[in-house]
Amino acid sequence: MVWSPSSHTSPRRTPPSPHSRRAFTLVELLVVIAIIATLIGLLLPAVQSAREAARGSACKNNMRQWGIGMHSFASAKGAFPCGAWVPKGFNQTWVTQIWPFAEQQTLADRFNVGTAFTAGDNQAVVSASIPLYYCPSDPNGSGPGKTYDNGKDPTRCRLNYLVGDGRFPESASDPDPPPIDSSLSGAAKDRARMEKYGGMFRQHYSNSTNRYPLTKNPFRTKDLADGTSKTLAMSEILLPASEGRATGTLDGRGDAFNAKDGRWGFHTTTTPNSSVADYCENAECAATPYTPCTPATIPSGSTSGARSRHAGNVQVMMGDCSIRSVTDAIDFSVWRALGTSRKGDVVGDF
Repeated sequence: MVWSPSSHTSPRRTPPSPHSRRAFTLVELLVVIAIIATLIGLLLPAVQSAREAARGSACKNNMRQWGIGMHSFASAKGAFPCGAWVPKGFNQTWVTQIWPFAEQQTLADRFNVGTAFTAGDNQAVVSASIPLYYCPSDPNGSGPGKTYDNGKDPTRCRLNYLVGDGRFPESASDPDPPPIDSSLSGAAKDRARMEKYGGMFRQHYSNSTNRYPLTKNPFRTKDLADGTSKTLAMSEILLPASEGRATGTLDGRGDAFNAKDGRWGFHTTTTPNSSVADYCENAECAATPYTPCTPATIPSGSTSGARSRHAGNVQVMMGDCSIRSVTDAIDFSVWRALGTSRKGDVVGDF
């Protein structure tokens, strides 16, 4: 038999279907997963940074809105508002005064300035939460801690923003003790002390027996001898995690509607985000790593330090309405000088 190519049959190869696909091997899948995980690891910090930048921007915008309100108030009234005042046995603060000048006319129309902020229909107004009160970077600004509730008094909103109350040395161990006239005592001594170490916003009490009875008018721009660009008008603070009903959770910080204990203002007694504890009167203190505090059972005035959740800085507003980011490492003497409005400190760049 003669062999010929035509008589040989070879197996035919079936061409691959255009619709058939080769499956991934396990190794290939693991490689893809590893690449995706690496990309997420690279992108996540950038996303978080972008979100914090957006939150920080919103925080600055809120502060700027308060600043515009302060200066609009000053233009209309001839002076900046009081930080706090007790006209006829009830107390109110700067917050309600600035409402109509900070696009919160509805709240202002509903609020009766002739009664206490805790009285009658005022309760519903001071408990109405608005974005202007809170810095989005503080998680407690959107949780239970956004309101103050001690279980007895009417509930009201806390604020992440407080105005400048200056800094007040409490002992001779202070690096810059007040050289107050030794012949002064009582209210006169307190007035002299506050005149020198007070911030941009005064507290005013009509009764002469109060520890800090001030009878002078609120500050005008020309009264701020240190200059508006070198005087702190407002800073962020951090809010407590709880409204305060549970035992051991009540904290007076951020209770800005209340003129009591200096709660309406922040103080430059410590540097920004300091580990040194704030001083909380009436033992209203719930300490955390972000918000250290020391409870006190005697009335001597509370202190609230500038604090934020921004990395390494706090945002502040100066008296001229400019917004600044101040590093936690700012020189303490500079920070104290920025807190006072009439002491005569010379402050350079910061």
